[in-house]
Amino acid sequence: MDRTRVSDHGVTLIEMLVVLSLIGVSAGIISYSIPSRSSARTVQQEAAMLVARLNLAGERSLINGRHFRFEWQATHYRFEQWGDGAWTTAPTFGLNEPHAFLQGIVLSDRAGGQSGSVQMSPQMLGLGGGLLQLRLEGGENRSFIVFDG
Repeated sequence: MDRTRVSDHGVTLIEMLVVLSLIGVSAGIISYSIPSRSSARTVQQEAAMLVARLNLAGERSLINGRHFRFEWQATHYRFEQWGDGAWTTAPTFGLNEPHAFLQGIVLSDRAGGQSGSVQMSPQMLGLGGGLLQLRLEGGENRSFIVFDG
């Protein structure tokens, strides 16, 4: 019997694994390049995060007896704490870094102003008895935020 090898007409396991890995890498690149969230969900998430951070600052002010300040612009906001005669970055986790909105999301107040600040005192008197009313907008989607200290 002649033991010469007849050429195979199939593919090897290595070739199949290479093709599958190339398909996986391509799918991953495509999924990162296509926006996965609608702007409505993004605006809602940003609003929920801002409300949580405002509540955290109010609680920290009350618990620690410190004054906090919330400063905002149309595209970002930050929290500061009063200490040693000056405003400094708030040391509390979640408040210690400025937060910038994703492109296209804008923060404004009820009158349309795109900047401002609010102070929170341990006695919860920083809002002057009023409400902080803000609006987050991104395209067709908007969310309203009301904070009373």
